[in-house]
Amino acid sequence: MTRPPDVALPPDVALPPEVALPPDVALPPDVALPPEVALPSEVARAAEAVHAPEAVHVPKAALPLEVARVPEAASVSGVALLPGAERPPGAADASGVARLPTDARAPEAVLSPEAVRVPGVDRVPGVDRVPGVDRVPGVDRVPGVDRVPGVDRVPGVDRVPEVVHMPEAVRVPEVARVPEAVRAPTAAEIGGERRPALPSLTGARWWAAFAVFVLHALVFLPVYPFQKSELFRHIHQWLPMQLGAAGVTFFFVLSGFIIYWSFRPGMPVTLFHRRRVLKIYPTHLVAAAAFVLAAGVPLHRLVVWLPNVLLVHAWVPKWSTVGGLNVPSWSLASEMLFYLTFPLLLPLVRRIPAQRLLLAAAVLVLAVLAMHAAFYLWVPGPKGIANAFAPRLVPGDSSPHFELHASQAWFAQPDIPVARSYWLGYTFPPARLPEFYLGVLTARMVLEGRWRSTRLTPPLLALAIAYAATWVVPIDFKMSALLIAPTAAVVATMAARDLAGIRGSNAHPRMVWLGNISYAFYLIQFPVMVLVTRFLIGGRQFGILGWTGFALLTLVLATAAAAVLYHWVDVPVMIRFAGRTAPRAKAPPTMTP
Repeated sequence: MTRPPDVALPPDVALPPEVALPPDVALPPDVALPPEVALPSEVARAAEAVHAPEAVHVPKAALPLEVARVPEAASVSGVALLPGAERPPGAADASGVARLPTDARAPEAVLSPEAVRVPGVDRVPGVDRVPGVDRVPGVDRVPGVDRVPGVDRVPGVDRVPEVVHMPEAVRVPEVARVPEAVRAPTAAEIGGERRPALPSLTGARWWAAFAVFVLHALVFLPVYPFQKSELFRHIHQWLPMQLGAAGVTFFFVLSGFIIYWSFRPGMPVTLFHRRRVLKIYPTHLVAAAAFVLAAGVPLHRLVVWLPNVLLVHAWVPKWSTVGGLNVPSWSLASEMLFYLTFPLLLPLVRRIPAQRLLLAAAVLVLAVLAMHAAFYLWVPGPKGIANAFAPRLVPGDSSPHFELHASQAWFAQPDIPVARSYWLGYTFPPARLPEFYLGVLTARMVLEGRWRSTRLTPPLLALAIAYAATWVVPIDFKMSALLIAPTAAVVATMAARDLAGIRGSNAHPRMVWLGNISYAFYLIQFPVMVLVTRFLIGGRQFGILGWTGFALLTLVLATAAAAVLYHWVDVPVMIRFAGRTAPRAKAPPTMTP
């Protein structure tokens, strides 16, 4: 097409070749479009006019937050209604122009540098805006031009909502947030370039560590005669061994979730392993050294401390080895096995189709139940349903200076047997490995949009029911088998809530800080209990009030020691040797795996 000779355009204005202007149109002389602007021929805009309703469709979804207003207005003040359109009764915009009915067709359209924004559509791909141009002054419409040839509608848009224009700076309050809608992660996030922070999961780690602390305070603070009383027996019935075991199960599932969430494709295996070792070992070694000093461990007996330091002690079915040093560190042997296998099994995990992730997780849970059923049926060990766990007591009514696991008598034992089915089902690292990979599958479901529920009550209720069921099942099922599925559901839902912008109490900065120090707190609590027992409890008699006071004192001291370990050991080591960046004072909370 050619432009009629009587149309006066500025020399630097370039219109697409397929646009024909009638001979009676002359753009004002002050219209200057930058020469680098070349609008694609398939884009039709209107300068302070409206798109043809039948040509523009808007999805019914809620407007995103960034659609706060439509620039200027969708129509031009003083422009009459389009032919065939009637003003609805009482409908007028702020500028005196009536709304367009949804079935009206605009006979004229114009190319404009500042198009009316379509709610729900950020931009037309490849076209951001016309730089430096706000509007075409003085141009209401181009007479005689029906549309840009070849453009029927904006692709992917269904219809125009009833309101086709909005007064300037009008906000839509009801679209501030859709609580139940979880945003889909972007391709960059799925591809591993970046992942959103999950502060709620960081804060939740503290509650898992705290559950372990409550059980250990009940068992490892030898407050006599309270621990020998009927009251203690009743309390221990309601706070049994599986309370701490539930915290460990949460740690294992969450660890698998976070490792997958934070793993970057293409990361060298050596770098991954180095970072994992640097995350685990420095705090573990400091806590082990603190226990050695507090308990006076005989270093000449290598069997007591060397397997623990190397984190291979949980592979040996002997209490003298599993609990030979800092008792809570047994779980780190399972962590190390997961870190070793993760790069090897990750390709298999990624081959699972997204639509079958839930099925794969269900199969994994059934495999765990079958494994524990096999331990119950064919491995020697207790077969009843009673909570058979109790503190190891020594004779006398005065409190000992050392709890039995920290005593010289314990360190001198050549062999302390453990029930084989209990060892296989609870502390044997390969038996706990499925819990990590259940967390990995859960992370994939959340990341790829297969888990979008943000309702936390159902999974928490399921977890409470599963925990209550541990009172009526054999010991082989008490410690983790019944808890892993609802635990994974809780983790997935909390992550989905973080992605949806639903910030609960666990996302509070103080809870995030407690979650960050929870690993150090988990490891240092037993050495602190040994010190409190040795210097404050030993040789005296206390009841429940005495135990409560010492438990609170231990909680405060262990939290302070964990903060020192986190800020002076963990963070500096990770920055210096693992390539982590130093945390900023006002940075948003992040999750460190």
